[in-house]
Amino acid sequence: MDEGRIGLRSLTDISNALFAKVWWNFRCGRSLWGSYMLNKYCKKWHPTMAVDRRGSHTWKKMVNIRDAVEPQIFWYLRNGTSSFWYENWTRVGALYYIIPDAAREEEIEIRQFVKNEEWNMELLTITLDQEFAQHIKENIKVPVEEEDDEPCWKLETNGRFSVKSAWDFLRHRESKQTSYKFMWEKGLPIKISFFMGRVLKGRISTDDILKRMIINIPSRCWCYEEHKEETVGHLFLTSSIAIKLWKFFASCVGIPTDGVGLHQMIMAWWSAETAIIAAYV
Repeated sequence: MDEGRIGLRSLTDISNALFAKVWWNFRCGRSLWGSYMLNKYCKKWHPTMAVDRRGSHTWKKMVNIRDAVEPQIFWYLRNGTSSFWYENWTRVGALYYIIPDAAREEEIEIRQFVKNEEWNMELLTITLDQEFAQHIKENIKVPVEEEDDEPCWKLETNGRFSVKSAWDFLRHRESKQTSYKFMWEKGLPIKISFFMGRVLKGRISTDDILKRMIINIPSRCWCYEEHKEETVGHLFLTSSIAIKLWKFFASCVGIPTDGVGLHQMIMAWWSAETAIIAAYV
């Protein structure tokens, strides 16, 4: 609410969260659909590297969301069949991106670096460097189990994917403002909250705002005796009626009105001491 939203979700954010789920199911599931997509688009490349501009709409959307979603998938090693280079099993990210100088494009499984149920330090040191090989030895469990490696969604404590966490991670965020927080105060009538949101964000259909939308009409503010141009500031702050109203109520609680903008005036009322205002209501 402190970002000025009214509780409605952006369709783009929702779409991205749902395609994040599609990517998760593709990478971590064992479905017939996943096998089909893997064979169709990833014959020569690992899924994190595959690109097919002639692919379906679904595949293109999956590829677009892939770079944001893939780093949030961590692989717990069981039998070591995960990709050595392209999957995040080291807790710091995929090796292909962390060590680009040493990275290779061929597919290598992690279990190829295990010998006699221990890490093959000689091979690790040759492939990576001494420091990173030591990190793997000290922090990563040797994959010697029979079960498949287990994917984990890093944004949830239980490791399971959720659309909610994906949406919260991927969504576009507006800058937070204190005024938006006050606007949605508990107990304030919802119609007032909506109206104030429209005023603060310039969504009132006054003549000055219509002009920005290239809707040119004769402008005349009927709150003025001189019939000046209708603007948000004139309508709610500097018209003769607005000035009288602001001064009458503001003088009771000691809020200054001279030289104050509309946003400042609203914030002054919202941030005033509740007890002082209640005494005059």
